[in-house]
Amino acid sequence: HSFATRRSAVLSSGINAEYGERKGDKESKNMWLKCLILTTALYLTSTSPLELKVRELRATGACSDHSHDQLDAECLQHQWDNYHIQRTNDGWSSCDSFLSEFGSDKYPTSQRCLVYREKCAVKDNDRPCCKSVHCHLWLMGKSPQV
Repeated sequence: HSFATRRSAVLSSGINAEYGERKGDKESKNMWLKCLILTTALYLTSTSPLELKVRELRATGACSDHSHDQLDAECLQHQWDNYHIQRTNDGWSSCDSFLSEFGSDKYPTSQRCLVYREKCAVKDNDRPCCKSVHCHLWLMGKSPQV
């Protein structure tokens, strides 16, 4: 009788131990799932709609279809490097050819480069458009990579 009781207790404790391990594994998986959900939620809420739009633009190669203030540094650099290629029929020069003429001394009073963006839109010419890209890169603390 005591042997059966001991055997039952051992089996019972083994089952409980086994259940405890399974329960711990399940809790660990739940914790990881909660962390993943929280991380994803934080990422999505910390990403501005503009940033999401810029990522989409880069992914589709549509940097040239949007205003310079809607672009990130990568798209602006792409514009700097390729404006003259995209506008070959208009006789545009490379933005690099204007670099020595561009200074940033007036950028702080340019209403976040709005002055240059408007000149680019109105004149639709290589120099003002390159100046606008240069200014927007400056706002980001960057310079065009030559």
